[in-house]
Amino acid sequence: MARKSPVQKFLHFVDEVREDPAPAYFLHGEESYLQDLFLDTVYQLYRERYGSQWGKYIYHASEVEGETILGQLVGESLFSDPKVVVVKEVDSLDQSGKQALTDYLEHPGNDIVLVLHQDSPRVKGKFARRLKDLAEPVEVRIPWMREMNQWVSYFLDQRDIEASSEVQARLVDMAGDSLQQLVSEIHKLELSLPDDNRKITEDILQEYIGESRTHSVFELTDVLGKKSLETVLKYLYSLLEEGENVSYIVRLTADFYANLWAVKAMVSKGFDQRQINREVFHGRNLAWKYRKLLDRFSDSEIRQAFPLLEEADYLSKTASALDARNYLTGVYYELLTAREESIHG
Repeated sequence: MARKSPVQKFLHFVDEVREDPAPAYFLHGEESYLQDLFLDTVYQLYRERYGSQWGKYIYHASEVEGETILGQLVGESLFSDPKVVVVKEVDSLDQSGKQALTDYLEHPGNDIVLVLHQDSPRVKGKFARRLKDLAEPVEVRIPWMREMNQWVSYFLDQRDIEASSEVQARLVDMAGDSLQQLVSEIHKLELSLPDDNRKITEDILQEYIGESRTHSVFELTDVLGKKSLETVLKYLYSLLEEGENVSYIVRLTADFYANLWAVKAMVSKGFDQRQINREVFHGRNLAWKYRKLLDRFSDSEIRQAFPLLEEADYLSKTASALDARNYLTGVYYELLTAREESIHG
């Protein structure tokens, strides 16, 4: 029998939940789309089975005492109705909480699905390995790029949409390794397809790219992270053509460098990805993206960006006759070209 791909393995667990859910699952990984898809499957099952006669409990182990979570889980009141109990950041439980949780997993309650989650995709340490033994382990890590083609095929098949391998490759380029971004792009393209021709052609995709007015922080992070002046300017010019003003573009760029500096500082102090997401990105799962970029930007490159962008923001708001394209070209040349080149080149 051929070995299942990570995509097939995840979808197997989703199907398993719909058919016959296990008493407990151990999700490990930082891909929020997969986490949400898995939980939504559990919630939908309980809605279909029990209507409104069930409860949903979501806990962040880092924000409440372990006794609170476990007291609710094993408390008598929790057994009166079917329940879905979600414990996020499960590795943050104190030692007594971890022991009580593993004791519960030895004899789980009836009509309860317990979903445990840790951000790290790696199952290491005594507690995590024990959870893997006692609960059904489900990997929800960010996909490797070579897996994205499989996800494109899956999402297109779900919607009964055809696309050539070239179009699918372009969709991966647009989404990077973000499944949420991939789903969003496919959904927006789907809206433009006629009912009698469910096929995304290269012409349709090119028209969509040209007409799309949606540019997210995810895209800007990816583009700036490439450190290619040509690529950055092409993207920024498209923003201008869509009506964005220079001040807004400069502010987004300043946010990128500020986030990069904050992540760099927190990583150097030993903060983990969960803490960075909470402190820097208000809970959004963006730390992984910025951590990938740290080696590309030196401390001096980041520091020199702040006074340059502060000046650029001031001028963009006060200049009465600003040639936006030429102005941005100069600003981003200074940002992305080595200081020595700009002085001595």
